Amino acid sequence: MKHILYIFIPFFLFTYCKKEDKASSVNFHYDYIPTEVGTWAEYEVREITHTSTGVHDTLHYLLKEEVALEIEDNNYRFERFWRSNTNENWEIKDVWTRTISPTLFQQTEENINFNKLVFPVKKNQIWNGNAFNNQDELLYEYSNLHENYNLNNFNFDSTVTVIQQENINAIEYQTANEVYAKNIGLVYKEKIDLDINFFDKEDINEGTELEMKLIGYGN
Repeated sequence: MKHILYIFIPFFLFTYCKKEDKASSVNFHYDYIPTEVGTWAEYEVREITHTSTGVHDTLHYLLKEEVALEIEDNNYRFERFWRSNTNENWEIKDVWTRTISPTLFQQTEENINFNKLVFPVKKNQIWNGNAFNNQDELLYEYSNLHENYNLNNFNFDSTVTVIQQENINAIEYQTANEVYAKNIGLVYKEKIDLDINFFDKEDINEGTELEMKLIGYGN
């Protein structure tokens, strides 16, 4: 028995080390979300509100988002500023928070906590974006993993798209997606929620549209 035991222990240690090496080699891709204090991104934003009275109100503005403070480990204060054009001074718009755990990236927006990403970033990941709020379940999934993405004058080497919603039928047109670039964060966002007639996206009863495009970033 002693001889068997001496043989078994090295084999067990070898197997254990192999598992540890394999686990440590996994790339979770946390760098899709920048956490360094002072990191900022600027966007060109378009918001459209369609009312039941036939009014289609469009708002254009510039938005700047900045990691302002690490409140505690992996929990960050996230400040957002806006202005109508480059001749105006930035004014505070919102204060959000971000939390990054080994498996999740959560962002609290207007006091609603959304589960934005899950880690590791990989194929066939599907999760409930509303898992930590009281809204109805909304399944997110990854698309276009680690692909090049061109936007305005930018060419990003590695991006991932999060499909947040895709519900299109005769009376509803609801789509939402976000694109994240490594070491930058969010570079593009689109959210459309329309009440339409007979599959016609141009025949709108009411609803909203939002589009954000990155125009600058730094730290």
